[in-house]
Amino acid sequence: MRIFVAWLGLCTLVGFVERAAAQAAPFTKTPVAADGLVANLYAPANGGRRLPGIIVLGGSEGGMGEGSAIEAALLAEHGFAAMHLGYFDVPGRSKVLEGLPLEYFKTAIDWLRAQGNVDRDKIAVVGGSKGAEAALLIASLYPQIKAVVAGAPSSVVWPGIRGTRNGSSWTLAGADLPALPYGREGGFTSVFALR
Repeated sequence: MRIFVAWLGLCTLVGFVERAAAQAAPFTKTPVAADGLVANLYAPANGGRRLPGIIVLGGSEGGMGEGSAIEAALLAEHGFAAMHLGYFDVPGRSKVLEGLPLEYFKTAIDWLRAQGNVDRDKIAVVGGSKGAEAALLIASLYPQIKAVVAGAPSSVVWPGIRGTRNGSSWTLAGADLPALPYGREGGFTSVFALR
């Protein structure tokens, strides 16, 4: 597996895609609510061929952020089936970035691989900030992920943000992943509180 760390976020990937594709193509946006997922699938007309799939993750802003939606749309314009996945602060998911089960991302991988227009052997994940932390964890756990783009990632797992139990951001099989504590008294509520 190749792991790409892009300090400038998705710009590196988009530059590569733009060189590889002659021109942008129209795409569709389809809501995904199967298997408890909260996502939108952006995909171009594929002309009968299977497309590489990419799971696009936002960061600590949560929800279905506009920035990661634009990334997914750009990827679709350039020949990818891009799943913009909400993983917290979306209906049916935790409101806070704490104790999030990594198995949710495996469900997204399995769903994307099962789509008839997706090449099940060419699945990648892209994320920025906390989404990059998740992307690196996902790729380390699930061999179905063949490439990673991590914008502004961390080399460690951090505790949750805005939570009340002071646990890890992520769980696996119901247990917190070990997390490096922030080292600040009074808890941590925002990345901006460190400035």
